[in-house]
Amino acid sequence: MSEILVAYKEQKREWTLKLGTEFPLQYVNRQASQQYEFLFCVEIPWPLLRVWCDLLEYTPVINPNYIDLLNSSVVDGWFTLRRDCQRINELLRRKASMVKQAYKKTAGRKRQELDEKVYKLSVRRMETESIEALKAEVEKCQNELEEWKRKYVDLENEKKKLYDNMKNEINKLGEEITDLKQVNKDLAEYVETLERKESLKCQGENSIS
Repeated sequence: MSEILVAYKEQKREWTLKLGTEFPLQYVNRQASQQYEFLFCVEIPWPLLRVWCDLLEYTPVINPNYIDLLNSSVVDGWFTLRRDCQRINELLRRKASMVKQAYKKTAGRKRQELDEKVYKLSVRRMETESIEALKAEVEKCQNELEEWKRKYVDLENEKKKLYDNMKNEINKLGEEITDLKQVNKDLAEYVETLERKESLKCQGENSIS
């Protein structure tokens, strides 16, 4: 999912989210007694919903999450929705699928009319991340970064130690090769001396005979 978010954030989008407090009429009628639970509405342009649907449909992702895409579309961190909010994720999934089908069935001026439509998503009080939760997440990321830095330093130290050990082994091997060359040279000189003595001995015996 992280790869999708990186690619999505790099896109230049013409459509932006808007916040409002005017909830859809069906929410007011259906949940009048619970209206106080709603904090605000997020107005999501239909073209953006279609982009989300295509993005998650044509990219292999385990457990696709529309909330990640919504949070990535929020400007200047106005709010952050809880990633585990199944109600919102399911609402976005259904609406995005419906929007995509609507675009498939229209063309020309009617499609332009679809571009002007927005989906009002009502957000409840417990569906946003608290400041404490966000701070905890930031602190967790910072700790992970520090741990990575520490491991990186340890790795660099290990690499340096390994390099020094290899260098010492190479130097030691070079010294052994030099010593071996000297031994071979001494041995060759010794053999040559023996051969010379043997040659002189043979010459002496020949002169006597």
